[in-house]
Amino acid sequence: MPNDLSKLTVAKLKDALKKRGLDVAGLKADLVARLRTAVDAENDEGPRSPKSPPTKSPRQSKGSAEKDGKSPRKSPREPSPERKSPRASGGKGEKRKRDSEPSEPAAEPEPAQSPSGGKRAKRDSGPPPGEPAPPAPTPAPEPEAAPEAAPEAAPEPEPEPKPAEPPSPAPPRVSSEPRFVGDDDDRGDDDDRAAAVAAAPPPPPPPRTAPAMMSEARAAAAAALAAELENEPDEDEDATPDAARLAAERRERASRSSRECPYLDTVNRSLLDFDFEKCCSVSLVPHNVYACLVCGKYFQGRGPSTHAYVHALEATHHVFMNLDTGRVYCLPDMYEVVDASLDDIRHVLNPKFTTAQISEVDERRLWSRGLDGTDYLTGAVGLNNLRATDYVNVVLQSLMRVGPVRDFFLAQRELGGGGVRGANGAGPGPAASPLARRFGELTRKIWNSRNFKGQVSPHEFMQAVLAASDRRFLIDKQSDPVEFLSWLLNTLNADLSGKKRGGKSIVSRCFQGELEVTNAGLAYQDDPPVRMPFFMLSLDLPAAPLFQDAMEKNTIPQVPLFQILRKFDGETEHEVLRPEPRRKRYKLARLPRYLIVHHKRFTKNNFFVEKNPTIVTFPVKNLQLSDHVPVPKLPDGRDVPCKYNLVANITHEGKPESGAYRAAVWHKADGNWYDTEDLTVNEVLPQQVVLTETYLQIYELDKDAATGPPPAPKEDVDMFA
Repeated sequence: MPNDLSKLTVAKLKDALKKRGLDVAGLKADLVARLRTAVDAENDEGPRSPKSPPTKSPRQSKGSAEKDGKSPRKSPREPSPERKSPRASGGKGEKRKRDSEPSEPAAEPEPAQSPSGGKRAKRDSGPPPGEPAPPAPTPAPEPEAAPEAAPEAAPEPEPEPKPAEPPSPAPPRVSSEPRFVGDDDDRGDDDDRAAAVAAAPPPPPPPRTAPAMMSEARAAAAAALAAELENEPDEDEDATPDAARLAAERRERASRSSRECPYLDTVNRSLLDFDFEKCCSVSLVPHNVYACLVCGKYFQGRGPSTHAYVHALEATHHVFMNLDTGRVYCLPDMYEVVDASLDDIRHVLNPKFTTAQISEVDERRLWSRGLDGTDYLTGAVGLNNLRATDYVNVVLQSLMRVGPVRDFFLAQRELGGGGVRGANGAGPGPAASPLARRFGELTRKIWNSRNFKGQVSPHEFMQAVLAASDRRFLIDKQSDPVEFLSWLLNTLNADLSGKKRGGKSIVSRCFQGELEVTNAGLAYQDDPPVRMPFFMLSLDLPAAPLFQDAMEKNTIPQVPLFQILRKFDGETEHEVLRPEPRRKRYKLARLPRYLIVHHKRFTKNNFFVEKNPTIVTFPVKNLQLSDHVPVPKLPDGRDVPCKYNLVANITHEGKPESGAYRAAVWHKADGNWYDTEDLTVNEVLPQQVVLTETYLQIYELDKDAATGPPPAPKEDVDMFA
């Protein structure tokens, strides 16, 4: 037999297996494995004792085959004439007959001692039923007994036995053969071998009875289990409270573990800054972004393959907050952290105001202290100049003094709540535009009394401005605050109202007035006046002197505000070049609640920008328009309320190309004026406000002011007197 059995042909493999009485069905790999197992078993077999013959009895061959997981077929090897097995007379067929039929246990005869007194004794048992009794045992095996045992050991071909029924296994057969010291344990382990064969995986299908028996056993076990489940009493009523109790315990354990997060002491609030654009610092994706509360960086997601998860493993930073929902999670443990100590961070991320807090904004003065130890007044905080965004900062500081607009965004009504409706009156309108959302977030941060620092960065707001204006207003290039304010008011009004022209919103209710425009000249004297809405009034400054005075100095002219307001008295004619050259007269037809006045200080031509240094003198309080220009009348003939108080004053300092803008704002709750220049906020006197080169002003209508006196009755004049 070669060492490498795989080199044999299939025919030779089948011949070798047939000689050993093994199954020849299956592929070549199965035949090789089966033959290798049989050859290994034959090589491993050897004399158990010095007196034992080198050959094995059919019983021992059968036991070895069962131990190797093979079919319990009869070994083709004949018993040695030197050792006569008493079980050989019965044959394999007789053994199967005895195993399948229940038999009464026979009386156990006394073992016969070997006269030689060796370690191994000869077996002796009664003959099976129906068989002639074997000759009496002798001290040594008789060689002439071999011819008698040979015909008895060769059984005739027998039909395939039927598989036994698995549900009730046959009782263990009590062997009538005596056990001797030194005898192998084949016969004593019959039950163990049967159990091993039953538990072994089923071999290939042909004529094996074990797979069929195992299949029937499995079917019987499945049927018994189904019957047991059907007969089981219904316990749904008792299981429901138990399931609810277990679920409550699981929630309690999860809540307890989330409240006992061991990494909360690693949160560093001094590094948290939620003013920047909320996008991942690695992938720049603005969706599903989490902020690391340890280092302040933004990362996307919190799953095993996300940037936040990798950062938690690399930097050992474990506490992350979702920037959309404000929920905090511990990574990589992946559980939510529920702790009241994190509420201050959520309030800085997304400040929220109640109705009572909004009503007290103009009544309570709130001083706060940042984490760096600096004190700041709520509503009078500095704005970071990103690069050349001072023109944006002064406009934002001025709009924060407009109470209705501020309260509107503090209540988050731009997000669709609080009565904000669409153009058709059904559902929230397009108020949730990026520009309106960012302006509302910035407003709430400026008036938040729980900020970690006394300054706010309009970074996200500027990103929305860049997108909405199609890069008309940039971060790194200075623009005109008048142009920016006009664009911002019109865009916010369109976003909040849902109409590009003629929409009504909180912006139009605060700033929009009406002018009555009449064309001057004989050619247009029959034209009716036209009412034109406006958000701001533009006033012309007198030209600066061209020559020096006697002291060889250019005198800076000063002009009072009421003098340049005569443009709107309805009698003064002004030349207009657009859309066509014409002379027009202007008159105030409706006064807004907040009056924006623009002083035309810059003149642009094809070569350069010229700045007019004329100083305008104006009152800080009690500007009575009816004393200088005609104002609309009430139905009873009295003047409408027209007394205004200054709340914001924007000025320009320096040359037109390289100057800077700053704003002086009135803090109503504090009762003082504050000069703001980017991050710097200082308290100033009201007298210092009027000494600057004003460029843009916002006046608030005094609601407590009484209406004008009623007009005097007209007297009848006798022309002939």
